[in-house]
Order: sequence, then C-alpha cells, then structure tokens
Amino acid sequence: MRNINERYVTETYAEDGQLATFEVHCEPSFNFAYDVVDDIAENDPERRAMIWVNPEGEQHTFTFADMKRWSDKTASYLAGLGIGRGDFVMVILRRHYQFWFVALALAKLGAVMVPATFMLKEHDLEYRLNGADIKAVIATDAGDIAQVMDNVAEQAPTVQARILVASGGGGLTPRDEQGRLMVPEGALVGEALSGEQGICALAANRPGWHDFNTGVRAASEGFARRETLAADPMLMYFSSGTSGNPKMVLHDSLYALGHLITAKHWHNVRPDGVHFTIADTGWGKAVWGKFYGQWLMEACVFTYDFDRFHPSEILGLIGEHRITTLCCPPTMYRLMMNEGIDGYDLSSLEYSTTAGEALNPDLFEYWRDHTGLTIYEGFGQTETPLTIGNLTGSTPRAGSMGKPVPLYDVEIQREDGTRCNTLCAGPARRDLHQHRPASRGHHDGLLPQPREDRGRHARRLVPHRRHRLGGRGRLLLVRGAQRRRHQVERLPHRALRDRVGAAGASGRARVRRHRRARPRARRRGEGHGGAGRGRAGHRRADARAAGVGEAADGALQVPAHHRVRRQAAPHRQRQGAARGHTREG
Repeated sequence: MRNINERYVTETYAEDGQLATFEVHCEPSFNFAYDVVDDIAENDPERRAMIWVNPEGEQHTFTFADMKRWSDKTASYLAGLGIGRGDFVMVILRRHYQFWFVALALAKLGAVMVPATFMLKEHDLEYRLNGADIKAVIATDAGDIAQVMDNVAEQAPTVQARILVASGGGGLTPRDEQGRLMVPEGALVGEALSGEQGICALAANRPGWHDFNTGVRAASEGFARRETLAADPMLMYFSSGTSGNPKMVLHDSLYALGHLITAKHWHNVRPDGVHFTIADTGWGKAVWGKFYGQWLMEACVFTYDFDRFHPSEILGLIGEHRITTLCCPPTMYRLMMNEGIDGYDLSSLEYSTTAGEALNPDLFEYWRDHTGLTIYEGFGQTETPLTIGNLTGSTPRAGSMGKPVPLYDVEIQREDGTRCNTLCAGPARRDLHQHRPASRGHHDGLLPQPREDRGRHARRLVPHRRHRLGGRGRLLLVRGAQRRRHQVERLPHRALRDRVGAAGASGRARVRRHRRARPRARRRGEGHGGAGRGRAGHRRADARAAGVGEAADGALQVPAHHRVRRQAAPHRQRQGAARGHTREG
C-alpha cells in the first residue's frame, strides 16, 4: 500500500477525530485509469483489484496488473473501431467484469462512458441514443437488450458500432427442479470459465454486432498513453425521468476524486479489505461503491454478477469471500433480516453502510443487535458524490442520514437569498455551494453539450426541484426525482446550519413547510405520486407555506439546478459576485 489517495486530497480532522475539511486536487492531465489503476499495477502488480463471481460458478480474482493488461487490450480494440477522445459510448453490461475493462479503456481513450440499465425499452433507448449522440453501444447478450437496440437502430443515426459481450450466464442460466444448471453439452459455463484462460473466452455471434470478447483477446497489449485532461468529459448518466424525460448529467475526471470521501470516510474501506457494494453498473451507485473511491484507496472490490436477489446467496458470499465492508439499500438489509442472519458467518464484516432509501429504526437496531455493527446511512445524487452522511467516527441516530459532508456548504435561505437561522419563519429555500469543483461537468450547472448540434434534449432548462416539509420535519422531493415514501430522507436540522468546506458550484431548490403532507388523488396527466403536478399546483402549495420552526428535525435532498452553456458565464458571474470570489469555469 502506497497511500495514493493522499496525493489528491488535503484533509483535516477535528479534536474528536471526525473529518473537518476535505479538498481534492490534481494535475491538469489527471486521468483515473493512467494515474491510479496503472500506477498501482506498475508498483504493486499483485494487489487484488476485484473478486468476481456469478451464480453459475465462474470465478475470477483480478489484480491491478490484470486490470491494466485487459484495459489496454480493450482500448486497443475500441480504438480500432474508431472510438476516440470525446466520443460518447453507451455501456450496458450488468455486472460483467468486462464493464471494468471498458470503463478504464474509455478513460484511456478520452471517450465518455454512458452507463445504462439493461431494463431500457425501445423509447427509453432511442431517447438516450439521440439525446447524447451516442457513437457506439457496448451491450450484454444476457436478456433482450441487444434486441431492443436492434429495434431502434434505424432511429439512431449517430450509432456507428454495436459491440456485443458474451455474458457467460449472469445468473440467467436455467436450472432444473434440483437447482442444477441446464447447460447444453460442450457449452462453456460456470467453473469451466474460471481462471485466466476463461477471461473473455466466450464468443458472441449476432448479425450487425462486433464480438467484444474475441476482439479484445486478439488485441494488442501495447497501448501508449494518450493525451487527456482532467477537465475533459469522462462519464455521463441519465438521471431519473419521473417528471419528464431524463436529464443528462456530465462528469469530468475530478468526479473520481470526489468519491474519495465516499470510500474513505463513509464506506470506511481499507486497502487489505474486500468491499461489497450491491449495485448494477447501469446506475450511478456502481461507481460510488465498485470503482473510483475504492481503487483510489487501493482496496479490493467484490462483484456478484447475479440477476435476482436472494438473501441467502448474499449472506453466504460474505462469509465465503471474507467481505469486510458492505453497502446495500435498506430493502436488501430487510430481506436479509427476514431470511435470518444468525445462521451465517458474518464474522469478517467490519463496517456497514446504506443509501437509496430511508433506513427505518427497527432495521437499524436489528442489524446492530445481531451483528454488533451500526449501519451508517448516506445520501447523494447522480450529480454528486456523497453529499450527506454519517461519516466514520460519528454516532448515527436511528432515522437520520447524517450531516453535510465537508465537501459541501449547505444552508437554508430566505427568498431573498439571506441565510435563514433557527427561528426563521416564512418561505425558505435551500442553497448548496461548492467552491472547488469535485466534478466540473455537473458543478458548472450545465447539461452536457459537447457538440453544437446537441439539440433540444440539452437546451431545455431543468425546473427548480421543489420540496415540502411534512408535519414531523421531513423533506419530500416532489420534482426531479421519484416521490416514494421510502425516499424521504431525514437529517438533523442543526446539521443544515453547519458551514463547512466546499468543492464546486451551486444548485437551488425551494423548501416549503406544510402542516401535513397527505397523499392525494392523482390528477389527469400526472405520473405516479403526482410528480407532474404543474405550476398551478405549486403556486397553491406555496400559498399554504408556513415557516420552518426551531423544533424542525428535517432532512435535505441535494438539488441539481442545470443551465445550458449559453447561460453559464453570466450565471457564474452572479454567483461569484454574491460570494465575493472568482469561480473556475
């Protein structure tokens, strides 16, 4: 271990040992693949990077040297297909190990990875392909996503290459009544693919598609470093589309460094441990817990390439592979609780975290009583790394997701922009500031628009996200994300008054106080939960708004207020003038 993370962060601690300040920095040419993964591969080649298994029985342990070798081969292969700097590439690979080869290879090429879920249907995929000018699609042969892509190929003129990855099962191989795999004679599945010789050994054969595995195995390992910049676009996600079409969220290489706080101070990973975040690679949580921060900490990640969640399988894997740190949504913890955890070996677990839903007190207490471990809750969005959380050294309170992390400066403001103190009454809004960008693409407040002809998908302004505060001091996001009860996040009100170190630009959302937050009947044209509420409904809600009282014990959901590029300069000038400093842009 060489403490690579210390190259990119300056941090201080309070007297009680808790993180006080946190600032990330890097050279202008920083590239996560070259400067982190390849660096570890060259100086500590046998350090484990990932343990990968699937329900069929295939297993691989990849070192950082393996990751460098296979990502170099993948970069050579993709370059031969015409993929290069600035190209947008959609990646739909479930939890296949090829995802990590591709992610590193695209970073080395200077291309932009656009992860997506395998659950997309034709209209979802067509919207994303055209909205982001996708040049190539790398997809799994598991499930029907390749057919979905074929169905919309004629409506996506920017797509020049379709690349298919043979999955080796992905938990979809049928089984008989006794649970035995039903595999055709001579087929390579499960243990037959384990080890070095099984990596990318399966061929994919589909008309109109390139065979990824065969191409990568034949590609050259000699890939020279190419010029890239930390400020170049690196990663793009499509956010939730509950209130209209999904919005594009673009990140540069500083986003990878922003996840140091996620892995180091929330997940509490250690270099000699094994971290397990349960997330599909189509969602942002995958790079939160299975990629950037963990490898910056030189830790090994564990990946289980399954299709359906079975708590008994997960509990068994924790003991078998000596998982030390675990992160999964509260729903999965609850399923494990219902399964009964006392009969499983969880002795290797040292730390537990959760995000994505509210953690109920009964589950919090059950896990602590049966494992001796506290579950540390956290919160962030597609646009950010960890934003609010119970960091290491803190004492979590059941039902609370913690305080703003030192990467952000969070406060409640009045309508005129002045700070709202504890006894503030009347309408209020929340402001989030970051003064040293941890992800320039998002924190400049822009929708991704790398080409002038990006089109209407990128030029439409995203409305302010609105919140309402229920009778018990809860904040409910009613625009810009799904309004589901389990997504109501809670945070001690005193934490909202803590002014801490920052890293990036600003987003704003109004926070409203209501005496009651009751569900209502859906009006015509609305989505689930009333997400399509409309302006008139918001005006009525604003008219009923009351003040935020001293006894409020509420929570924040971090907003993301995007502006198109043609409005970025005056926006930055206004923000800089308001805060008395010059911002990077």
